[in-house]
Amino acid sequence: MNEDQLYSRQTLTYGKDGQQSLKVSSVLIDGLDGVGAEIAKDLILSGVGSVFLRDSQTTTISDLSTHFYLRKEDIGKNRVKASIHRFEKLNPLVSIKEFECELTESSIKDINHIVLVNKPDNDIKSIEELCLKSGANITTINTTGPFFRLFNNFGDHKIQKILTSRLGRVSIDFINSGPETIIFPETAHSFQVGNIVHFKLVKGMTELNEITSAVVKEVDPSNFAIDLDSSSFKPFEGGGIVEQLDPGGHVNHIPFVDCLWNRVLRNRTYGEYIDQSGDTLETCFNSIQPFIEKYGQPPRPHNQQDADRFVELCNSFNGKHHGDFAGFEFAYVNPNLTKLFAKTYGLSFPSVASQAGSLVASEVIKGVSHQYTPITQLHYSFQKPLLLSRIRDSNTEDDPEYQPLGDQYDDQIQLIGRSLHEHLRNVRILVVGAGAIGCEDAKLLALMGAGTGPRGMIIFVDMDKVELSNLSRQFLFHQEHIGLWKAEVVTAAIKELNPSCNAISKTTMMAKETENEYDAQFWGDVDLVLLALDNNKARTYVTSMCWSLHKPMIDSGTEGLCCNSDVMLPGKIEQLEFDEEGSGDAAPLCTLHNFPYMPEHTMGYALDMFTKVFNDNLSMTQKMCEDWQKFESQTGFGSESSLDNLHLAEENLERYSASDFKTCVEWALFLFHVQFDSLIAQRVQENPIDSVDKHGKLFWSGNKRFPHPIKFDVNDETHLEFVASAACIRAQSLRGPTFSLSEMKDKVKEIARGRTENTRKPNPTDLNEITTECNKLVQKLKSHTTFDFVLVTLDKDMDSHLSFIISSSSIRSSNYDINQITKEEAVRLMGLITPALATTTAYVSSLVASTLIGVISSAPTEMMPSFSVNLGVNLISASDPILLEENEPTEETEALPIQPTQLSLKVTPGETIGSLENRINTELQVTVTDITTRSHGQLVPLISELFEEDNDEYRAKEILSALEEIGLDVTSPVSPRSLDVIMVDRSNTRKSIVVNLEFPN
Repeated sequence: MNEDQLYSRQTLTYGKDGQQSLKVSSVLIDGLDGVGAEIAKDLILSGVGSVFLRDSQTTTISDLSTHFYLRKEDIGKNRVKASIHRFEKLNPLVSIKEFECELTESSIKDINHIVLVNKPDNDIKSIEELCLKSGANITTINTTGPFFRLFNNFGDHKIQKILTSRLGRVSIDFINSGPETIIFPETAHSFQVGNIVHFKLVKGMTELNEITSAVVKEVDPSNFAIDLDSSSFKPFEGGGIVEQLDPGGHVNHIPFVDCLWNRVLRNRTYGEYIDQSGDTLETCFNSIQPFIEKYGQPPRPHNQQDADRFVELCNSFNGKHHGDFAGFEFAYVNPNLTKLFAKTYGLSFPSVASQAGSLVASEVIKGVSHQYTPITQLHYSFQKPLLLSRIRDSNTEDDPEYQPLGDQYDDQIQLIGRSLHEHLRNVRILVVGAGAIGCEDAKLLALMGAGTGPRGMIIFVDMDKVELSNLSRQFLFHQEHIGLWKAEVVTAAIKELNPSCNAISKTTMMAKETENEYDAQFWGDVDLVLLALDNNKARTYVTSMCWSLHKPMIDSGTEGLCCNSDVMLPGKIEQLEFDEEGSGDAAPLCTLHNFPYMPEHTMGYALDMFTKVFNDNLSMTQKMCEDWQKFESQTGFGSESSLDNLHLAEENLERYSASDFKTCVEWALFLFHVQFDSLIAQRVQENPIDSVDKHGKLFWSGNKRFPHPIKFDVNDETHLEFVASAACIRAQSLRGPTFSLSEMKDKVKEIARGRTENTRKPNPTDLNEITTECNKLVQKLKSHTTFDFVLVTLDKDMDSHLSFIISSSSIRSSNYDINQITKEEAVRLMGLITPALATTTAYVSSLVASTLIGVISSAPTEMMPSFSVNLGVNLISASDPILLEENEPTEETEALPIQPTQLSLKVTPGETIGSLENRINTELQVTVTDITTRSHGQLVPLISELFEEDNDEYRAKEILSALEEIGLDVTSPVSPRSLDVIMVDRSNTRKSIVVNLEFPN
């Protein structure tokens, strides 16, 4: 297995040094429940050298709800012994062993990082002491219900890389030398004062290339100055690149016991700023052990008495600890969250296990690789869509809705209820994309039991096949799956994980041309769409279909350590929009294919061309040969794309079908003509150098470089490299003889001299002519029923493969007048598509799964936030989705301000809040949704942070619960000017209704 290719996407994030550090590190995971399994999976995929698994527990049926590598036949077996063989299939380069020893100073002396999973605080303290003595890092994770807590102690820890954003890099247009050197880049730059930069490939003023680093002193939109005197340097002649450098960093962690009740050492995330959840969860987790010591057991799920006792205990601990620390006032402990914490204690849920486990794995990688800033030092979180107020406010211990059924979904039922669980079983979900995120989505859907009901179904759509580089983050794919359809492999895997799942796969691209296959009947059977694509054109199309057909959709994406998720509810939440040029890649596909301006772009194009030429095109020809009738009858036959496929088939089956060296060289010369001459000439013809866009701006401006067609020159060494390497790989793909690169170069020279250039006839522009041409080619080629070839996987250790990528990138750079780079630099850039990590994909998928619960439960939109996450800098931000403005003005009408409707209601003497609320509902025929109270002359909203489904009974309970927050309840009397009641009417028009209370004299 080619290690560089396997980790190519990951190395872009952690670098070669970081990946090497992972390779020689050893990690011990103590606790292999669902959370531990997620941690192990992500670390093994990431290439940690040795992973040790320790667990004394036997498998129970509840483990099957979160542990994706345990099966029913494993019940009663030790969790490590039952699943270790499945972990071993993930990555043959990683040593995976069971750790059966007790944890002692001597037994862990060779361990670099220890992870404790769901261990009590006393165990954390004792194991941490061992780690401090042995020099090992420690990370702990505790999960319960929708909540989890993470703790890090990396000791005195050096960080080699702290910047997660893509480092600034620009091509140089001009340099003004002097006491301070001013750089004028060709395009807009992102440098800031204080950035550290260095130079390369500068012509003339070559002294800059020798300077290891310089500091940016001043910045301007069009230029920037560095703190460097270049007065004596040679004159600038042109070219060159300025790159930003990472300054690194350092942290010094303190012991676990000193972090408790310490707000300074708590990672502040979005929850801190919305509802002070950090104080509440800190108090809850720190109160569990005292609760057990006082009552002999932890809080029982749904037990009202235990919940009341827990709230009381939390309040006492909050006053004792938060009030005494560093002059802070008492923290706000939210009674609603505290009750939910107690009533869901000990329950597990797949998405929580995935989020917590992937976050731990990310922290472990930071620790052993010394890349990026670790969490300092405590992190508390929860999954908002799982915060169900019905559990919080009711005594549900004997409620049949939450009674276990004795199967693997018992914890889930106790958390979300039987009704919602049954809804989940029967929902029909379309998952578009079966790559990294798609695999994680599939895992969580299977664990949650989605699609297991009589009506339920999960449909996976992906037109790509499994590649070697996929294996480092797409855990459902293994070596034997390379070359198979991703959607089909995922479908088979989900059925193996949960045999009750109803799942099917489709390998046809979703696009305008395939709407005959994805027709109204297909979409009519879909309830919800999960978007897991890295191509924005496809995302835009699927999003538009969901919007027009009123299908809820959850989108997600990743890039390195960053990820995001968004929900779209047609009629409620605004339609998602994507940059047409963005694809989730390191550069948008449009830039790679049409408007490159950096060496990274030409390298990305070369890699894409390798896959297309030596895999996709050949596979398409084979598919056509297997069933010409199916090809003729498929959607889009007679289009320009189908004609292009037929031309490729003609070239593969007849024109260049032989595998001898002469034919392979002629084919490679033809490929050169197509890629670097014909396609570029076509682009120039479509947009001449003086053409303008619809705004009157020059089309070829800014980052868009005007290209130049290049004809093959037998005396150009780079041209020879390309044709020779392409011919070698062509022979390899057609099972022909093996040629060395050097002997193939000699053959190229012989054949190229004096030859007539082969070209492909341009496609007609008339649709009828295109269809006619397609029919002619089918009749000509349909006698071919087989096409024998072998898929060629990019191997950077093969001279021909390396030469093909480097020469392709170099010639394309010449097409667009991009600075040439050295061979060493080109090798470093190989694989530069999108930084992708197993940890980040698992993390974002967990957000998708929890949001899915919010969508199918018809939760209020504020319970389904949009997430933007950067795990490298520990930023987890959430925002309410953008609501759709109803009754928006059209171009012909003008928006009118909507005034609230004023209603009046007389308050009877001695009337209570409870009776008033009932009268508002019955007498005014409206439903109370919000209550505000006057406090110090201002209106303070009392909208509960926890909402239930759109149900009057539970809505009323939410409002009355909110009253408790200010010391009121249903029996409190209504006094003059104590309350304003603001409501929304039943017609869902968002029209505000204000009830003015009239009090007796």
